[in-house]
Amino acid sequence: MDYKGEKCPICGREFIDGDDVVVCPECGTPYHRACWSGRCVNEQKHGSFVWSPKKNPASVNTNQQGVGFIDCPVCGAQNPPGSKVCRVCGSELKAENTNNPSDQGGGSFDSFGGNTGNGGNFSFPFGRYSPYQNPAVRNAQAKYGMKNIGGVVPVGDAAEYIQRESDKYIGKMIKMDDDGTKLSWNWSAFIFSFFWCFYRKMITVGIAMMMIFLSITLLSNTLPTFIYEKFKPDVYAEYQAEMTKVSGEVSSVYSGNTDQAQALDDIQKLASSPVVMTSAVMQLALDLIASVVFGFFANYFYKKRMIQDVQAIREIAEGQNEYHIYLLQRGGVSVGYVLLAIFLAYLLEFIGFIV
Repeated sequence: MDYKGEKCPICGREFIDGDDVVVCPECGTPYHRACWSGRCVNEQKHGSFVWSPKKNPASVNTNQQGVGFIDCPVCGAQNPPGSKVCRVCGSELKAENTNNPSDQGGGSFDSFGGNTGNGGNFSFPFGRYSPYQNPAVRNAQAKYGMKNIGGVVPVGDAAEYIQRESDKYIGKMIKMDDDGTKLSWNWSAFIFSFFWCFYRKMITVGIAMMMIFLSITLLSNTLPTFIYEKFKPDVYAEYQAEMTKVSGEVSSVYSGNTDQAQALDDIQKLASSPVVMTSAVMQLALDLIASVVFGFFANYFYKKRMIQDVQAIREIAEGQNEYHIYLLQRGGVSVGYVLLAIFLAYLLEFIGFIV
């Protein structure tokens, strides 16, 4: 069948010559192959619905209340009959952008994936949402076309999920796919490590990074003392004596029984001891190595998490509107999670100190 001039119900674009078109095996609804997720927008009507080309594209149809409307080809908003421009985005309207939910049952899907039951109002609790009202989606599709990230997530869906700085991350993920690599540098992940993970809602990866840095702290505090005790007992004995002396001085400074100047001199002497210096250099070096490694793999972890989330959402979403709403909810960024990360970091630092 020739689908030229018909619209893909996911991206809203008309099919043109050369497009790779797939159809739903149940009802025949056509999609761009890159847009097809395995779930049809008309699945609620399967059994009683068969897709067919528009018979009279110049007519304006009516909804269940008998009120005509015209769908905007850009943002999906419904406009009164006779409208020349969209009341939402100002795009030019044409007569062929018409829709008629009255013959589609109680809940149908508009050309942009939104549930339009109840006379054109979105019935999903979060209200009307069209991904093509989202400039990040339009920009991603204009720049990257119909590419899929990891062969699974269309760039428009990725833009919805990533949200802030989506263009930057989509570019890096596509390059990783093209190069067949897991390496891609991320300055934010290198500098902020687990804080970046929590900001991007990757809690599991963030906690794992916290555990790595805590392990580095514990190793840096214990391994040098063990080595000096084993191979440099005289240096270790001097370090232990300084530790005991400083601990006593610090506890008695507040009672006025110790000269503060002398206590500061002893603390500086302890800080310059080979054991403490080795511990500090070891921790700095291991922290830097961990940060560099994570900086190279962070985008891969983010890409993997996005694909997992998108696939999980496809399993639970009961329609295209829910699917896009869940993308927005599960993706994006969270300042609240960053505050949680700060609390956990202080907690782990305290645990490392007392251990």
